[in-house]
Amino acid sequence: MANGERLDAEATALVVFDMQNGQIHVDDRQRQEWLSNSGIVQNCVSLLAAAREGGVPIYYVRNNRRADGLDSAPVLTDRGMGGGSGGAPPYPGWQWEIIKELEPHPEDIVVDKIRMGAFSSTPLDTLLRARKVDTVVLCGVRTTIGIATTVRDGRDLGYNMVVASDATGGIDPEEHEWMIEKIFPIFGRVRTVSDLQSMLSRSAASA
Repeated sequence: MANGERLDAEATALVVFDMQNGQIHVDDRQRQEWLSNSGIVQNCVSLLAAAREGGVPIYYVRNNRRADGLDSAPVLTDRGMGGGSGGAPPYPGWQWEIIKELEPHPEDIVVDKIRMGAFSSTPLDTLLRARKVDTVVLCGVRTTIGIATTVRDGRDLGYNMVVASDATGGIDPEEHEWMIEKIFPIFGRVRTVSDLQSMLSRSAASA
């Protein structure tokens, strides 16, 4: 992190991505281990607290699906994303709810999506531009799927993308680190939660 680097709270938004019961409380021992070892939930809690204190607007992007599958294209792939039984649970339901540790406040905005990224199937871009946001701080799961899609799409839309390296995860740690070290720096900035807390503190001190 560059010395003195700051985030302008008025032009920054925190996007909390897919931090839902069905993504965190998964029936998959290996993914549970990855999630636990990464400390992602507590790090997201800390980042949210810093954003709220700094006056940064918070957007929750929440995955959902129709139970009949009419909102999902039957795309051919060689490998599934894993972490589930293969069929979408009925919506709404417990699986789709934001985890209790990160429960949205009344002033937060919750955006539903039906595709991998935060932008392509949602009004997020319109909502951010309405508040003149040009910088997006991103946390959540999973690094190589929804997070990666959102980083690339956000970059192409002209946003300054900032990935919270220790508040993203939910995948094999080696794959996560490869994205953090090799890919995301091409599309934006990579910072720890501690870095982001300092950047927000400097912004508040200069206001």
